[in-house]
Amino acid sequence: MSWMLKNSAGKLDGMFTLSVISFAVVSVCVFVSMFDQITLGSNVFHFKSPDVSLLTLYLGISHGSYVWRRNTKDNVKTGEKEVSEGVEKIQDK
Repeated sequence: MSWMLKNSAGKLDGMFTLSVISFAVVSVCVFVSMFDQITLGSNVFHFKSPDVSLLTLYLGISHGSYVWRRNTKDNVKTGEKEVSEGVEKIQDK
């Protein structure tokens, strides 16, 4: 899917794409809420302040699932050992 963003490993990543989109949506909501109203020609658009708990929930779910997926996928070794790289480096010392 060409609309997905690539992660740091260069692979298409749906959770990373979701995290970036959710951050952009919340940023736009916060930016627009700074203005009480915007007048374009004869049209007047009124804005109210966003519900902070809803924005926190939106960011928490999307970023939390991305971080959880990344940590469980990248840090688990396949095969007999299932330890993270950091633990393995400490054990080798």
